[in-house]
Order: sequence, then structure tokens, then C-alpha cells
Amino acid sequence: MEKIIINENLTQYRLIEALDRVSYYTSAFLFHNKGQGVLIDSGYRRLGKFIKKDLDQSSIVLKAIIITHYHKDHAEGSTVFKNVPIIASDLYEDTFTKCQNVTTYELDIPNILVEDKYLINIDTSRIEIFKTPGHTKCGLSVLINNDYLYVSDNLLEDINNKIIVPYLDVSSNPYEHYKTIYEYQHLQFKTLLLTHGQVKNNPNLIYEFGERLFYLENFIKSEFTKDIDECLQNKAENYSMTAIHKINVRNAKKYVSIQPTSFFESMNASQKKSD
Repeated sequence: MEKIIINENLTQYRLIEALDRVSYYTSAFLFHNKGQGVLIDSGYRRLGKFIKKDLDQSSIVLKAIIITHYHKDHAEGSTVFKNVPIIASDLYEDTFTKCQNVTTYELDIPNILVEDKYLINIDTSRIEIFKTPGHTKCGLSVLINNDYLYVSDNLLEDINNKIIVPYLDVSSNPYEHYKTIYEYQHLQFKTLLLTHGQVKNNPNLIYEFGERLFYLENFIKSEFTKDIDECLQNKAENYSMTAIHKINVRNAKKYVSIQPTSFFESMNASQKKSD
């Protein structure tokens, strides 16, 4: 585990995981100003203990913990903190129950539920928390001062910066995943923060968002029948953990009855209207 000071207000805590011979980071981020901080996700229990030990040695008081969705690698670390408000989506319950079933630690029910957006102010800093269903239906993202965008698991990559194809949890809707990444493009920010990936300053957004949108659009238009190679913009060897595609096929089947043509027509109409 390691602590990385990105700047005077932002700290990354991360560890390295491995799955199917692929290594990737799992991170939590602390934004703080004038002695008050907000923890964005909390990692596994061991990462949470690492963060708490560091905070106990500082003068920073946690104002809240944001759980962007209830998977073990995001929520379990919160169990080491006591009497700290927890912020989550108002759609948290299903994934909360599943997460509780796979951890031996008692998860705290969130105190603050985000119905659309929620704002935290720390001195002059603005932390905007908003719903971004994609990887899960209860997903949240965080925009800090129009400088940092934290996208949780809606964008994934391995330790070598190879893109991991979008991963549809059993609760997720591929149409919503597409819409969330599509809407990220219209936000003002300078640095992209991923749970599973490197911190990206002045990222190439055409690459970061375009690759995922290309995959999801082809996947959706095929009504979830295309092989992985047909959904990717480049050769499969340029991506990581492509076996996720088989999980996506299984989890997306319930959305076959939705008409993809009308969905993309409405997205294009929305884009023209905003232009």
C-alpha cells in the first residue's frame, strides 16, 4: 500500500491487485482543505486502516466518506471509521446487501442519500457529487472545483495503462453506462481520477471516453450479440481483461427489448440541441 500526495489538497491511497494474471490499482482519494477532508471511496478494509492511521497522525478531520457504489473494494474500508457521515446513492440498497454478504465487517447504512446531486463546501472548495449509473445502477461520480473528476469504475485500466473494457455489473444498464460516459465529455475538469488506474493530468479525452463509447455503442447496437473483437476500436491485444465481455453479454441480456436505434437518435438530438 502506498500514499501519493498529488498536491497540497489531494492525496491518493492505493494498493495493487491481481486478477487473471492482470495487475491493477485500487485507490481511494482524500480531498482536504483547512483541516477538513472528504474521503472518496475507502477501498478494502486493509486500505481503510492504512488511511485511518495516516489521518490519525495528521490534523485532518473527515467531514464525510463518499461511497460511489457498494462493492467491497470501495466500501469495506469505511468500516474502520466511526461517526463519520457516509454519502451514497439513493439506489444503494441492492448492492449494499450484496456487499454485506461478501464481507465479514458490518457496513454502516449511509446517512446522506444522493437523489440527483449533492454539494459539499470546504472553505472555498466545491465538491459536487452526482449520480452516474454505469458500472452499477447506484454509481456516483465526484467533481472537485472543476479541476478533478473522479469516475469510480465507469472507466477502468490495468497497471500498464491498458484500457479494461467497460464492466457491467449485474445491476447495471448498458444504455445508462453509455449515457454517463457520453455526459462526462461535457464536464469542465483538468485531471481524471480512476479507482482502478493512474491519475491523468490533462488527459486525452477523445481516447479515454471515445474508446469506451465505441465499445458500448457496438455492443448495444448488436443487441449484445457481437464478439469482443467486433466491439473494439482496435485489436483486442491492446486492451486488458477482455474476458469481461462475456460477463457483459450475460448481464445485458435483459435489455434486448429496448430499441438501440431510438436511443442513439435521442442522444444525437440531445447533442445537437446542446450545440
